[in-house]
Amino acid sequence: MSGRIRTTILAKIPRENDLTEEALARLEDLDEELKNAGDCKLRLILDDGGPEVQDWNERILTPFLDRTWLSAPWAVAEFYFYRRVIEAVDYFKTREDPFHLQKELGLSSAIEPIEQVVDRVNAICGKQSFSELDFAAVVKNALWGNRMDLSIWPIGEACAAGDSNAQRAGDSARGQAEKMILSNDVDQLCTYVAEKFPMERIDIVVDNAGFELFCDLCLADYMISSGMAKCVTLQLKAHPTFVSDAMAKDVERTIDFLEKFADSKPNVAKIGRRMRSHVENGSWKLVENFFWVQPNAFWEMPADLRSDLQQQSSLTFLKGDANYRRLLGDCQWIFTTPFSDIANYFPSPICALRTFKAEIGCGLTRSSIQEASNEDPNWLVSGRYGVIQFLIT
Repeated sequence: MSGRIRTTILAKIPRENDLTEEALARLEDLDEELKNAGDCKLRLILDDGGPEVQDWNERILTPFLDRTWLSAPWAVAEFYFYRRVIEAVDYFKTREDPFHLQKELGLSSAIEPIEQVVDRVNAICGKQSFSELDFAAVVKNALWGNRMDLSIWPIGEACAAGDSNAQRAGDSARGQAEKMILSNDVDQLCTYVAEKFPMERIDIVVDNAGFELFCDLCLADYMISSGMAKCVTLQLKAHPTFVSDAMAKDVERTIDFLEKFADSKPNVAKIGRRMRSHVENGSWKLVENFFWVQPNAFWEMPADLRSDLQQQSSLTFLKGDANYRRLLGDCQWIFTTPFSDIANYFPSPICALRTFKAEIGCGLTRSSIQEASNEDPNWLVSGRYGVIQFLIT
């Protein structure tokens, strides 16, 4: 808390935002708390206009008010930090995102990998029909998010025309990419989707803005364009958190960004226009919920959200490391514990797309654990390895 979060994240906020003297003073107070993180106890959230203040204070913080920033559970302290930032900058009065600049830089720097993806997505969406091969590709594209991997896409025209060298190179790349998915239920997922086709509604619990959000939107685009789903609900954060986590405004901003290339990069603008139409015609629903910016385990999901997913959603995609940790209750499960033994409480069928960035996981085999640890001693936190874990609850 007194390291990366204080010096790397908190320190940037005053430099990157035009804040009032009062807001700057509150950020200085927060900085002082983190400087003395081992001695300073957590306090209640002040009434800053946020509709969930009572929920934070009574349900989340009350059990930990005798704890310091360092002795409180990591997930609680981490989410609490971002809620304190929101309080300090008067977010619920100004609606100014303190991480706006970081998100803009992340989006503008993503144009090159976006260009590598758009032609493929435009092509498979243009078919306006469902293919398990195409669906698996957009799922894997959403899994890797921050890491562009062209080997996930179906074999191109050169291979189809009989180029054996390209075929072998593609097979080798795909084989290497598959090794990095330590638990891979994509075949079971495709079978389920084919059996349920078409579905009324699919949900995506989104993680980061930037290129990762673009990849999630490509998945949502394919779901609508292929006729796989009549509606995709994007479950988004209700206030800025974790610097890059995506809100509804970030979806809108991403679409704006894509559309602005109408003259210079028409293929990029094309996908932007199609995404815009999904929003305007109601095929995409942008929904923000405060539960996604709180530290509680997903088995503590509020009744209204649980009921909505249970009754309306045919499938929920869960994106990212923080969401996955909450799905597992941020607990240190034995890695070989079946995913089904833990996630069977979830209110809808679920597909978790997660790259390892924390030492928590499940559903792995002993052999996959051994292979990953032999290849990369930091495999649990490097982001190089991932899982596609699917369960019909």
